[in-house]
Amino acid sequence: MSALSLSITKVSETFSEIYASRAQYLSGFKSVGEFLDVRRISRPRNFSEAQSRISFNFSRFSSNYLAIIAMLVIYALIRNPLLLIVIGIGVGGVYGIRKLQGADLQLSHRVISNQNLYVILACVLIPLGLFASPIETIIWLVGASCVCVFGHAAFFEPPVESAFETVEQQV
Repeated sequence: MSALSLSITKVSETFSEIYASRAQYLSGFKSVGEFLDVRRISRPRNFSEAQSRISFNFSRFSSNYLAIIAMLVIYALIRNPLLLIVIGIGVGGVYGIRKLQGADLQLSHRVISNQNLYVILACVLIPLGLFASPIETIIWLVGASCVCVFGHAAFFEPPVESAFETVEQQV
């Protein structure tokens, strides 16, 4: 009975940690109105101003930027359905092989070992994966993420209150 109570306690602690981290992550989200305020968009005067804006906006809008990157990942997978199918086959294949729990697969008169199943899965996934062009998708994803995130961070002015915060810290 004590082992059961220990495992329940451990599970509840894990869920509370996940909930706390999720709450902390969600508390970092800024409203859409604040994130997309077009009145605060302007071209930086020089590179150092752009650098300071990027630094400030990364710390302020990090949760929003992660959400944008997640949406771009979802869009990239929807845009490349073959890659999504290859990922599904890979995950399903590994799940099926692990479900055997190390036992060999018995097909009528043929026995296939666990290692051979992984080799067969790799032989199927590598050509399909190359045909699905994952490198192109990754390069597009990196480029689109950089343009969206760095573009917003560089052109979005920090609020006026942030200037007073730095003065207060100096005093």
